[in-house]
Amino acid sequence: MSLHRTFVVAHPRDEVFAWHARPGAVRRLMPLWMPFRIVDEAASLADGTAVFALPGGLRWVARHDPDAYDPPSRFVDEVSRGGVRSLPTSVMPWRHTHRFEALDDGHTRLIDDIDAPLPATALLPALAYRHQQLADDLDARARWADLAEPPTTVTIAAADPTSAVAAMLRAHLTTSGVEVVDDPLDAVASGRPDVAVVVLGEPGRLSDLVTAAEASPGVRVIVSVSRGGSHAVSTLPSGSTRRVRLQTGWVVTDGPPPRVSGKGVLPWIDLDDLLDVVVRAIGDPHLSGDVVAAAPAPASGDEIEAVIRSSAAGLRRLGGLDPRRQRESPWDPAGTRPTELLDAGHRFRRPFLADAVAYQTGALGDTDSG
Repeated sequence: MSLHRTFVVAHPRDEVFAWHARPGAVRRLMPLWMPFRIVDEAASLADGTAVFALPGGLRWVARHDPDAYDPPSRFVDEVSRGGVRSLPTSVMPWRHTHRFEALDDGHTRLIDDIDAPLPATALLPALAYRHQQLADDLDARARWADLAEPPTTVTIAAADPTSAVAAMLRAHLTTSGVEVVDDPLDAVASGRPDVAVVVLGEPGRLSDLVTAAEASPGVRVIVSVSRGGSHAVSTLPSGSTRRVRLQTGWVVTDGPPPRVSGKGVLPWIDLDDLLDVVVRAIGDPHLSGDVVAAAPAPASGDEIEAVIRSSAAGLRRLGGLDPRRQRESPWDPAGTRPTELLDAGHRFRRPFLADAVAYQTGALGDTDSG
């Protein structure tokens, strides 16, 4: 069958097309709830090839059609053979035409035409996610212009390098044109100027890197992200480099939600909101020390259980519904409010838990603009 959908974003066509052409675009547009794992991204929209791992050891190989490439108006990807483990094209023929139509200097209509033997109900949730993710990321990038020190060069050190936060943060930065240095020690030791170091997880596990970053004249800011209450102080050493210690709670998509007592409250944050907060911490020189990185509306234990009941299937797809969920002591409500971020005028994409879980589990409504 063929599926046709359109969506309008409030950004110039050249900017929208360029976003798709940068490294990380496919990761930002691939919902975490889909049974795909990115093996290789396409190096070019003109003739590159992307490879995805499927359940059962199969591979989805998507080749970009050079004959259909017409920047900034169109690119096309289609399923292709790529080894004995690749999905046979006869089993799942696929051709996705991406078109970009300039409505005026500041608005672009995206037109998606998909030819595949799949019902629309199987494709629409992923398309809705892609459209909203693109619009949100472009809007977030536009807001970076308001930051006094927007990121230019970033390196990411993660206690768990396989975490969705690390992968999505890198993609969020690269699609916006930020240079991401993959080797944190090299980035710190090279002495290159204006480097931002992001530490994900317990800083104590990466103490050597943090010490080197403190001593490097090129490091402008160190942003650490750890889970815990506002009373928890990281072990980052003192020094002249600005340090922001983001204290967060449960990150939607990052494991199962913890159990808390019915009326107790627990801070949480949408995955994409956390990425935006990290960028603000890098670029806003007024932020330093401990900063609560949580949604403005903390969730009570009763709210968490209600969301789980209504979104059980989606949470299972994320691997985030486990009856053995650990019980966590509720936070003091006064310590869950992101006061520093709200005072800075920070905008949250999804401030309410039910909306965040629905979005990250594929329950977003159709975004077709007609």
